[in-house]
Amino acid sequence: MDNTLCGSVLSRDMGATLFSVVHRHFIVVTFFRVILHRHFIMAILFSAVLHRHFIVAILFSVILHRHITLVARVVVAATGNEKRTHQAECQQHPDDSKPASSTNQHDLTSSRLKGHLPVTHIVLPRVNDASGGGAHVYSRAVAKPLDDITILDLTWVLSGPYAAMVLSDLGADVIKVERPPWGDVARTSGPYQNGWSGYFFSINRGKRSISIDLTREEGRDLLLDLAEKVDVVMENFTPGTMERLGIGYETLRERNPRLIFASTSGFGQTGPYREYPAVDIIVQGMGGVMSITGEPGGDPVRPGVSYGDIVGGLYTAIGILTALHERGKSGEGQAVDISMLDTQVSVLENAIMRYFVTGEAPKPLGTRHPSATPFQAFPTADGWIVVALAFRDEQWPILCALLGVTDLIDDPRFDTGPKRTANHAALEPVLFEAFRKQPREHWLKEFLAADIPSGPLNTIADVVADPQVRHREMIQEVTHPVAGTLPVANTPVRLSRSESGIAGPPPSMGEHTVEVLGELLGLGAEEVEALREAGVVATEGGPDISELTR
Repeated sequence: MDNTLCGSVLSRDMGATLFSVVHRHFIVVTFFRVILHRHFIMAILFSAVLHRHFIVAILFSVILHRHITLVARVVVAATGNEKRTHQAECQQHPDDSKPASSTNQHDLTSSRLKGHLPVTHIVLPRVNDASGGGAHVYSRAVAKPLDDITILDLTWVLSGPYAAMVLSDLGADVIKVERPPWGDVARTSGPYQNGWSGYFFSINRGKRSISIDLTREEGRDLLLDLAEKVDVVMENFTPGTMERLGIGYETLRERNPRLIFASTSGFGQTGPYREYPAVDIIVQGMGGVMSITGEPGGDPVRPGVSYGDIVGGLYTAIGILTALHERGKSGEGQAVDISMLDTQVSVLENAIMRYFVTGEAPKPLGTRHPSATPFQAFPTADGWIVVALAFRDEQWPILCALLGVTDLIDDPRFDTGPKRTANHAALEPVLFEAFRKQPREHWLKEFLAADIPSGPLNTIADVVADPQVRHREMIQEVTHPVAGTLPVANTPVRLSRSESGIAGPPPSMGEHTVEVLGELLGLGAEEVEALREAGVVATEGGPDISELTR
């Protein structure tokens, strides 16, 4: 479908141009009526009579104010199972310096999988191959970008392990330090597969595990020796815990001045809340996101993902990469202090800005946007879709025409984005009623043809089967010898020269104790066995899931 913008310059003395396009079984007759009103030229009734009892009337409105030309788009809707292509070639006015738009082509049939609806395709940059053609090609280098970085990871549950997972997927050797005999408490979290926690599996893939009792002096000494050999130490205990164990940043820095020491905590290493315990929902509640999530007038709602932990983990990874980059210039390590509450505040930029500009605390808005309308989920005859007009006012007449509510085009309450937002309560019921008249596949095809951003509101089952997600290899199967095979989300980072992705299955508790202590500290098998017999280290362990679920 050619969605090329066709520009035309109108003036008071210019008449309307009639044209007709004949395509297969239907005739489209276009007529323009120009109305002059206080320096505005309101245009253009595009009426289409389609074959097989379908009548679609598309009204294009072109508003010119003070002799400034706005561009009208010609939109042709697809009906039934037929593919229709309407091509209109318009020559730019000689005085118009705006370049012609490029042609976008969409293949609706390629976006189907297991009955899923078509979704908007993102076109990746093309790399010329040897034959001179274009292909979406990524060269596969041997090395990953962080394969020279070794991380000693003392974190547990989610925020820290998620950060370590991000770095592992980019090539870092992440050595997870777990306390015997149970290891990371996340190993107890359901759901379970073959006696293994799916929760632990998904965020600890590709790591190695050693088990050391850090409450023992011998265990502390092992940790100090290991810290000399690594680039990064990560921890997410309550502030002060590492110092009480004798392995705080200042102690480790004396042993390894180049060490990056990354701490993730609920409220950071400083401040009145420093020693308060916190988990995901605590910082979500205190950080304000729950106060703006949900339906208007409803109870507070927790987002469907662990927003507090995940954002904290991402910022921890960013902080570590930043400190590593700086170390390349200074030669010195440093401490990274990430507060989960801070990260919640940082991603509330729009809500905080609105509060200071308006003086009013933002409230829940359901699925809609606070400053763009329509920009939300809409119910159709058989499901929900999301539509976003954002800040492109020229698409408003097209949307109204496709929905069959052309009377809204010139309604002074809705003729600009800010007015539509201000009068959302009056507009939403009209749009809901219009959307419910057709199934969501109908609307998605119409909007795709018209270049209006839209997509299905997918379930998780829909997402993992989506052809775009599959094409980007975002779901990867990982196999563990005991847990079995489990599909998990891949890293979204794609690099043109370097590899990225899941390095392997998650480790069993203490699986690599002998290997790591030999590799980094030169300890022999007999020495490690002596430490194991003394209870300083473990080479196996973990929770008995059958006991937890009995």
